[in-house]
Amino acid sequence: MINGINDALVILVYLLLSLTLIFITLLCMRFALLAKIEEDFQQIAIMKVMGLPQTFIKNVYLAKYYACMLLAIILSWLTSYPLTLPVLKQMEMSMGKSRTPFYSYLLEIALTSILSGLIAWITSQPLKSFKKLTPSQALSSQNSQKQEKTKNPTKRGLPSHRFMDVFYFSWKQLCQHKKLYLTMLFILSLIGFVLLLPTNLHHTLTDKEFTQYIGVGKSDVRMDLFQVKNIEKKTKQLVKELSQNREIKTLNTQIVYNIPYKDKKGQIRELRVSVGNHSSFPVKYSQGRFPKNDQEIALSKLQANDLNLNFGDSMDMLVNGQKMKMKLVGIYSDLTYGGKTAKATFQVKDQLALSSLVTIQLKESIQKKKILQKLQNNYPDYKTTDVDDFFYQTFGDTLSRIKEIQLGVFWLGNILVFILTCLFIYMIFMKDKKDLALYRLLGFSKQTLISYYLLAFFWIIAVSFLLALILLLSLGQTFCNLLLNNFGISQLQLILDFQQSFLFIPLSILVSGLCATRFVLGGINKLDLAPYLN
Repeated sequence: MINGINDALVILVYLLLSLTLIFITLLCMRFALLAKIEEDFQQIAIMKVMGLPQTFIKNVYLAKYYACMLLAIILSWLTSYPLTLPVLKQMEMSMGKSRTPFYSYLLEIALTSILSGLIAWITSQPLKSFKKLTPSQALSSQNSQKQEKTKNPTKRGLPSHRFMDVFYFSWKQLCQHKKLYLTMLFILSLIGFVLLLPTNLHHTLTDKEFTQYIGVGKSDVRMDLFQVKNIEKKTKQLVKELSQNREIKTLNTQIVYNIPYKDKKGQIRELRVSVGNHSSFPVKYSQGRFPKNDQEIALSKLQANDLNLNFGDSMDMLVNGQKMKMKLVGIYSDLTYGGKTAKATFQVKDQLALSSLVTIQLKESIQKKKILQKLQNNYPDYKTTDVDDFFYQTFGDTLSRIKEIQLGVFWLGNILVFILTCLFIYMIFMKDKKDLALYRLLGFSKQTLISYYLLAFFWIIAVSFLLALILLLSLGQTFCNLLLNNFGISQLQLILDFQQSFLFIPLSILVSGLCATRFVLGGINKLDLAPYLN
């Protein structure tokens, strides 16, 4: 089960990254097509005047996208096999090797066909506006665009406030090119989401709170005793000795039994129940609380699902030969023993114990390694484990793989931000080329004009990162819960890494975007002002 959840967490990250990158690609393709149509509107008008059919004009623009799509499909199939080998080998080591079923190949073909159809549909949508466009309308629209660009261009963008000119012009930029900036806003939000997800998932898994989701309370040391005689007696002796140890702050003990119960069909079955005080070192409860008296019981998520019991239901158990009606007061997350366990407080007599668990919290000033060594030497019959080591032994491979994904996505995301920002700012620069030349003639310095664009892009970065956080806490949280719920972990709360989420990642995206903006706008000095002197 632990191996399954390890692979599931990695698959979750890969799945969300893939879906996000696909959505980013679709947005970029749609925007590139719209920009190309706007740039070639005069040629489109000429083709309309020549009487060329709509299908011909549509095919002229879509042919290259279809060719690129076909090439991408071929390359993806050729590269998918070597890229998936490391992942498959890791899964084979933990879950065993199995033959690839035939339907998996059909699923690949179906998904590729769906994705290709989606790309074809998205790229064809902007071209539908040509159907109702007559040749006279195409020419008049082209002329009106030219007149709009030449008619008093400086009045539209010149700042009217002496001390607020930077903010004024930046706001005018956002309004003037709102479609471009909105597209960039959505793309940067998705890139921010891609960067935040593996970072905060890794931080959540390494946080001390996560041990409560896997059925291990917040403690320093656990001592397990099983497959020996007189477990109860030995456990009482251990607790008596440890309670006199000044290096130990608190300790708690639980003894595990197989307790008979009657299911809804009236059949007698056995349930693995941990008996003891559950108020100390509690696990994470998705519903309710820990049991406080002999008539209450708590079940793990998978055990409650298996018994078809909900919070507040009752079940009949046979304790010490007597029938007891137990009320379900809590449902908790657990991965130990296959995720199917229970907790109660009643006393069990004349029944063989399966195992016992002693959880220990040490004083802060005490060195854990020395205490562990001493406990292991003094009590060799017990399996003495550092809870932190237990966690890393369980999830070490998953954490290392998510860390690798986190680093790879970080650099890939920043490279994408730089490239896409260069593309978008270049398009805006070409649209504003005439206005920028006139501003230069009016005495605006190069640095002043660049500062207008940098501030506009700064606002886009700030809003996009806010949207990325909203996506993480809604979409990312939902995906994590949907996947992990099948493994007995319910209502997992992502724990934000504030240093990474609010400092390093936003700063890296901001630096990449502003560097790209500064790089593209360096062409302001190369503007030819001669055509605008007349």
